[in-house]
Amino acid sequence: MSAQRKYALAAIQPHAPEPDEHVGSVNRESLSTQPVICSFCYGAGLEVVPGKGARRCRCRTQEQRARLLEQARIPRRYQNCSLTNYHPAPNNGTQLQAFNYAFRLVDEFPAVERGLLFTGSCGVGKTHLAVGLLRGLIEKGMPCLFYEFGALLKEIQNSYNPISNTSELKILASVYDAEVLVLDELGAVKPSDWVRDTMMHIIWRDARPHSKAEKLSQN
Repeated sequence: MSAQRKYALAAIQPHAPEPDEHVGSVNRESLSTQPVICSFCYGAGLEVVPGKGARRCRCRTQEQRARLLEQARIPRRYQNCSLTNYHPAPNNGTQLQAFNYAFRLVDEFPAVERGLLFTGSCGVGKTHLAVGLLRGLIEKGMPCLFYEFGALLKEIQNSYNPISNTSELKILASVYDAEVLVLDELGAVKPSDWVRDTMMHIIWRDARPHSKAEKLSQN
């Protein structure tokens, strides 16, 4: 009887003798490390569409979306927010208008000329809408980045520490390189001159010809 056969019998028969410890560990390791082969492209990265030819396999598209979603730094508490589950309050025309603007930007991106600024009191869904917008763009393969403005400023301030292993330029590099940036809680930070200068530098740095970045800020 083979080692694999012995291990399988021991798993389903409660009174069977215990399998050899070394054999069991080898089997478990081989099962856990065995690669999963896509049933559409068989690992090639391209799938054949009858009558249309070859295209990028859906497994690679899913991997790319998962990677972009991780790189977007969306806080866990907002991980379930999307445009599909954003529901404007009844008879609230401004929320409906904000949703329409967000939906249109996702639909038309990258053929857009400006970003969006969501304002309003706490709890009206500004962050939900902004995160939903990011998710919609990530579905289109667009690199996005989410930052709470106060947290971003704190990281920049910490970089001034002589013992810090990072720098202001390194922190801002990801912000500048983002195709789409959401700055959350702009109004929660005390507006000192340094805060104003930093905010304007980030928002307007890419407001120039040939810039691809779209800044989405909310108050």
